[in-house]
Amino acid sequence: MQNTDLPNEGNKFQVRKLEITDKSKGFIELLQQLSVCDSVSDRQFEERFQELSSYGDDHIVCVIEDDHSGKIIATGSMFIEKKFLRNCGKVGHIEDVVVDAVHEECN
Repeated sequence: MQNTDLPNEGNKFQVRKLEITDKSKGFIELLQQLSVCDSVSDRQFEERFQELSSYGDDHIVCVIEDDHSGKIIATGSMFIEKKFLRNCGKVGHIEDVVVDAVHEECN
């Protein structure tokens, strides 16, 4: 996945894969807007990040970062399920999609 810049009324947003530094950019707080998400230590975050990274493109967590504030304002994850059905096909599942409430009304 390549980084993509999205212009919006003078703001610039970057769509990209989750990075290890995104915890300090409000990633966990953003997830707390979606569901119960207790505090996650730096160690826990790094361990889970490394685990998900080991799956390669079969499990991707994407984020949108506001270049002006440096905060993560949206996220979603996608994982690929390999099946026996449909000639050993694959199915993508999209999960945990959330947009920061402050940015939901942006046009």
